[in-house]
Amino acid sequence: MLDKLILVAIWIGSKDWIKGFDSKTGAGAEAKGYSYGNSITGSTAVSDSSYTLKWDPTTLESGKTAHFGSTMGVTASPYALPVVSKTYTNETDSSGTNNIGDKLKFSLKVRNNGYGSSWTYEKLKDTIPDGLQIDPNSIVLTYNNGTYTSINASDYDASTKTLTIPPTLSLTDGQEATI
Repeated sequence: MLDKLILVAIWIGSKDWIKGFDSKTGAGAEAKGYSYGNSITGSTAVSDSSYTLKWDPTTLESGKTAHFGSTMGVTASPYALPVVSKTYTNETDSSGTNNIGDKLKFSLKVRNNGYGSSWTYEKLKDTIPDGLQIDPNSIVLTYNNGTYTSINASDYDASTKTLTIPPTLSLTDGQEATI
């Protein structure tokens, strides 16, 4: 596993790759909080790039060994990387405690963190936790651009407490949808 990816340096003009490190901490690009799709090179030009790795300083006793390693990989386009997460908020009580009768809003988020891809699915299923009742008329699919569509109430099977979303969306790189 890669311990720290510090910098991707573009070899255009200056080859001063050290300028990407913070002079006080030695931190590089990983400390800047980039979001998906951000360019960390400051350039949109197609060019060669190089990875630089750095680990925190280690003091070794005489005769001791420290181990450092990294793994590099290449991803060919198209490559879809779907990421699914489920969260909920209590719309009745903000104290952090759920009580009988509270209204909970579940969000199932689907995101494609791929490269040059378009991702879809055959079926997307989610099981509703025991003890909860769902209003099948409240299920909405919200797309990356903010548009939304209602999900047919018949896509929820009350006997198995399973919501099955038909293949209604296709996500390209960096796009997401929430149900």
